[in-house]
Amino acid sequence: MNLNKFPFLLIILCFLIHKNYAQNTRMLFHKGILHGQVKSIKEYSINPDELGKPIDKDTVDKAIYTFNEKGDETSSHSYLHNPASKHLIANEEQAYTTVYDSKGNRLKTYWHTPLQKGFIKYNEKGKIAACDVYSFKTSEKSVSKYDENGDEIEFDQYLDNGTLKDQTILRNYRDAGNVIEVSQNANDSTKYKLVIKYTQDDYKPLEIDCYQHNGTTDYIIHYTYVTFDQHGNWTKQITHLDMEFNKAKIHKDVSVKLREITYY
Repeated sequence: MNLNKFPFLLIILCFLIHKNYAQNTRMLFHKGILHGQVKSIKEYSINPDELGKPIDKDTVDKAIYTFNEKGDETSSHSYLHNPASKHLIANEEQAYTTVYDSKGNRLKTYWHTPLQKGFIKYNEKGKIAACDVYSFKTSEKSVSKYDENGDEIEFDQYLDNGTLKDQTILRNYRDAGNVIEVSQNANDSTKYKLVIKYTQDDYKPLEIDCYQHNGTTDYIIHYTYVTFDQHGNWTKQITHLDMEFNKAKIHKDVSVKLREITYY
């Protein structure tokens, strides 16, 4: 497995913006429908070896998401555990503002941090039409394009001089009751493909398959949902990795996420 491909995976996971299907609460940078009028989510990431043991929530990686009563995400905060100090350090903080027209239709969502700024535009159906992100550190820009149904179809990265750095083409289809999303890197020198499978009812990710440029499987990630709350939102997710590294095959659970969800 080429570990240099993980940045590509992170980009895809970060910028595959959640489709605006009918639901009470929208998460901007995650797929998955949240059931009910969600107020906040606290998400803890732990080592699978710690599962079943008492958890000190001040010493594990954590993400916090907040939402308004209209169902818009208003902020996201992530914290990383520092083993040296045994404390959490702020990794990334974003505050989002959504603008509406006089009829209550979403027009755009924007955010601004010391590292980047970005905005999302919506079409007349309320579906996401475009997402632009600008990096202050590198002066680079990324642009996500969507079809009329809110499905992302293209992700482009530009250098500070406006030159196209990299391009990813995406397509979506339904198969055997699931939604399949295929992401293909368009750069011939580093061409590879991600195939992500979601549940059709609420867009929970089930599996990610990464293929090398020659078509062989690089790694496979499986997601299992163990527990749910009274609204049907998951509260425990286990991530399992299948891959081969230095001719050794690896089959193991690599992370567990636990959620605490509050509602209006």
